[in-house]
Amino acid sequence: MPNPLPHRKPISPSFWEMDMELSLTKHASNRPRKVDLFIVGTGLTGLSVALRAMHHNPSMKIIVVDQLPINQTLASTRNAGFACFGSPTELLDDIKNHGKNQAIKRVHQRQEGLNYWNQKVGAQAMDYHACDGMEVFTNQETAAYHQACDAIESLNDLVGRACYHTAQAPGSFHHAIRIQGEGSLHPGKLRKALINQLLQGGVAFLDNFTCPPKAEWLQDDKGWNISDSNHPIHAKKVVIASNAGSKQLFPSLNVVAARGQLLMTEVIDNMPYPGIYHADKGFMYFKQWQGRLILGGGRNLFQSEENSTSTQVTANIQGHLDDYLNHQLFPNNAIAVSHRWAGSMAFGEQGEKTPIIQVMDQGVVVACRLGGMGLALAPMVAKEALTLLDLDA
Repeated sequence: MPNPLPHRKPISPSFWEMDMELSLTKHASNRPRKVDLFIVGTGLTGLSVALRAMHHNPSMKIIVVDQLPINQTLASTRNAGFACFGSPTELLDDIKNHGKNQAIKRVHQRQEGLNYWNQKVGAQAMDYHACDGMEVFTNQETAAYHQACDAIESLNDLVGRACYHTAQAPGSFHHAIRIQGEGSLHPGKLRKALINQLLQGGVAFLDNFTCPPKAEWLQDDKGWNISDSNHPIHAKKVVIASNAGSKQLFPSLNVVAARGQLLMTEVIDNMPYPGIYHADKGFMYFKQWQGRLILGGGRNLFQSEENSTSTQVTANIQGHLDDYLNHQLFPNNAIAVSHRWAGSMAFGEQGEKTPIIQVMDQGVVVACRLGGMGLALAPMVAKEALTLLDLDA
């Protein structure tokens, strides 16, 4: 029998989590034992499910549970805070590996998801800055740059608007392609704004809840009895939105955890990188945040090591990030690092990025495997999950 979801204890916080104050203390009494909708996962997917369901039926009783404290997640507040939908080389790689239709569908879903956040949360609440994105190339990547340039017109046609344009390369890079319509945000503030909206709408939250494996749930004619040791819950319908953790509840799912590691520097004078940046088919990424640089990636170099739900940073990846920081981004400089953290994403066994949105049993839907783009995809994945439960808003 599978073990319960890992990481019940608090984990080392990311910068976004340290920069966000969130508590459920005054809402502790609002925890019903009988609900219409039970959602596992307080990340952006679970919160999106709750928000859409609340809008669909404001009188619906909803509870969202998680094994972590409310101010932490495994991925949603442990990323770089990119409001992005895909760089040219990533999109070309996705078309090659997963087919044109799936790749373009995901880009459109990402764009729609980012628009949803702007409409439902607003730029100020999530500290959103429209800065466009940029894919950058070293001199050794000139061939990849020219290949991407040759595809710009066709990619713009496929996406449906002129997103990609050649641009002047920043810093020590030799080539660049601008990605119009991308931006940067604070994922902790986004999540906090969503939780506050849901609390105001009467949605209940329960953290430190260890969801038992599906085999231990008890079904009756009105739904499901799901309990940890402290809080039994009866739910008419269930959405499992715990991304990489979903496989612990449903072992047959084609879900592979993928750790993403990051670092943040101290404030850098005369920052040469003012926006958000993609490199190496999306496997490297960095951005400016309040005068600091956030840098992440490199998991493709140590893939077997990084197929993990652990949120511990490792010497291999952090060493690679340090080298990239001090040799590629800031040659001949020793840049001080103030924070390091990691999160756990989810892909398929062959690097599949198409989300799993699937009925697993009567009244039970799983919504997971967001392929490292959960921040953008979550609202649209939630919409499809609720459609399967006839609760679409």
